[in-house]
Amino acid sequence: MQNPFKKWQGNKIFETVKVIIISLAIILPVRTFLIEPFYVKGTSMEPNYHSYDYLLINKLKYRISSPQRGDIVVAKFSDDKPYVIKRVVGLPEDTVEIKDKKIHITEKNGNSFDLQENYLDLENIKNETLTFKIPTDNYLILGDNRKVSLDGRQQGPLAKDHIKGKVMAKVFNFEPIINFFQNIF
Repeated sequence: MQNPFKKWQGNKIFETVKVIIISLAIILPVRTFLIEPFYVKGTSMEPNYHSYDYLLINKLKYRISSPQRGDIVVAKFSDDKPYVIKRVVGLPEDTVEIKDKKIHITEKNGNSFDLQENYLDLENIKNETLTFKIPTDNYLILGDNRKVSLDGRQQGPLAKDHIKGKVMAKVFNFEPIINFFQNIF
């Protein structure tokens, strides 16, 4: 059987179109179902994530398992709000008490403990008193910069289906490049 594309072989336009089609056939499913890029906008996750940090999120992770305490996630509190990057602090059916700049958790099985948050800068924590009883299939997510973060303390617990994915890696920070171009223009 004769190859119907034989007359096109060696044609640069045909070869370019072929590479583009093959690339899209690989990239689109990966981006749609597995990995998606995001960038941080704002200071709510400092000192761990900064504005213009470029992140890759795993979109498949929470389709096959549940978020764990300490996971960094990309989520939406509601359809009309933008995506946010926050840390999972409370799990389904936990009781979370925030008092004296500390978080005390009582799990549904009765186990009780103070959450160790060594990743926080103590200067970025508000002194507030709040209590949350997290419903089934919901999570409490908080920013690491608790003085400025708009998070679960104001929005309440978040349904699992509002979590887009888990942050896998911080790839690059674009702030120096953006600043360079802002200075030029």
